[in-house]
Amino acid sequence: MDTVIQKFRSALGGFNRQDVQTYIEETAAAHRKELAQLQERLEQAEGRTAELEAALSGQGPAPETRPCPVCGRPALLDGRRRYCSEACARAALREQKRDYMRKKRGW
Repeated sequence: MDTVIQKFRSALGGFNRQDVQTYIEETAAAHRKELAQLQERLEQAEGRTAELEAALSGQGPAPETRPCPVCGRPALLDGRRRYCSEACARAALREQKRDYMRKKRGW
């Protein structure tokens, strides 16, 4: 949330009451709007969680998988992901670098 310094007009014995009330109403409206957006995101995430739980428990269709090229365990097909874990991805990258350097050196 942006930090905004609000300057109120001065009145006898404090600030102008109307300025303060307007500021409070504006910030409350902004808060309600942000809260509604967060509630919507939460509902979407809960729906996705329910879908994934159903898929994992066998009640729904199983998620599409393929074997990991490094260790052979099943890896979820998710965008460009090819490996089952970060450790397998690092191992594959090390292997690729090792092969490149061997080819470059002529071994």
